[in-house]
Amino acid sequence: MFHRELSRALKNIHVSRAISSLPYKSSEYIEFLEIFTHKYGIDTVKAALNELYYYKYNIADIKRLTAAKIIKNYSI
Repeated sequence: MFHRELSRALKNIHVSRAISSLPYKSSEYIEFLEIFTHKYGIDTVKAALNELYYYKYNIADIKRLTAAKIIKNYSI
């Protein structure tokens, strides 16, 4: 569904470091994204992952940042 965008976002060093700090690494993050896919739609999740690719700062909480980007990109 969104694996191409996720692999592109993982090329960003800040995103990959933040995901590797999660307890179950990328599998936990993929499950997190699938929950938002059911609620907000696949296009919204893809847009948020594309924004994460261009993120230039250290990420303390990748889940919180991703949720904020998904909600920001959501349009009814």
